[in-house]
Amino acid sequence: MTAMTSVLRANASSFLRAFCWLNLPDYVTFEYDLPSECLEDPDLREIMALTKSARAGRIDPSRVSMKPPVLLQAARPRIFAGIPSAALYGERRMRWRKQWKCGDKLNAWGIPYKFIVGWPVDKSTNLTAHRQGYKATDSEVHKAELLRNESLTYKDLHFVNLPDTYLSLQSKTFALLDYGYSLGAEYVMKMDDDTCIKPHKLVEYLDAYEAKKRQGPKALYAGYYQFNGSEYKKMRGRDGAIHPYFAGPFYVLSKDLIRKIVQDDEMNSVLWARYGSTDEDAQTGRWVAFAAPWRKLGSSMLMMVNTIYSYNLIAMLNNIYK
Repeated sequence: MTAMTSVLRANASSFLRAFCWLNLPDYVTFEYDLPSECLEDPDLREIMALTKSARAGRIDPSRVSMKPPVLLQAARPRIFAGIPSAALYGERRMRWRKQWKCGDKLNAWGIPYKFIVGWPVDKSTNLTAHRQGYKATDSEVHKAELLRNESLTYKDLHFVNLPDTYLSLQSKTFALLDYGYSLGAEYVMKMDDDTCIKPHKLVEYLDAYEAKKRQGPKALYAGYYQFNGSEYKKMRGRDGAIHPYFAGPFYVLSKDLIRKIVQDDEMNSVLWARYGSTDEDAQTGRWVAFAAPWRKLGSSMLMMVNTIYSYNLIAMLNNIYK
């Protein structure tokens, strides 16, 4: 077992039971597949068995209780912030944490966050070659050890099992949506690692959105809409299509929309939507369009948020759903 694997398993074991209980309501309501490790919990295994029997009509559904032990009752976060970050961008993450205090600002508003990181690879590494017995380079091992130490120190890295390259950015973005959904967050926010937002502005916007939205679920996809004709054309997929999307530094999706994206069956559109643009923000627009094809798209400026300290931009927070 590698050192990195040990860290991942140690981190996972401490949160696994709470994770299983937190996601049990989705399992009962939507038949959402829980990790097989959840079956190691005898109490939860019994509830899952009763749930299956209730669905089959063999027992009274009222016998199924989803209430977890008191010590495991953890509040689902309203907002989760996922931050794709390159494995080698340790200095940038330190600036985000220490100089800009972005994490402190999020924590002050009860917004958990994670940097989404793949495993480091050298530029010289051929990722498509079929080479049995290939071993990681000394440089890659050293970089992995640096990531391990960073994870142990700050506990804000979430590792995904894929090589950390620009082409993996789409998969990392999908992973952060999936991770935020697994936490039960009502909203998942994607940020760049050189972006720092004002959380109170985001909370104010979401409060206003929830107060005004019509009765019943309404998907939310909001962010900074940055249109440039020539750049926009480059984002078209192989089919020549492009969909409205928000620029990568900052955007937010609601849970009901994310559910459609991350839980689609393998033959549905999200799988094939990856053959679009290499830019994750444009790709997210494609995912949203496939996940919510019944919605009419529009555009309206709703509020201004001063978000990106490093770029010193004023970002417009848009809601493109009418």
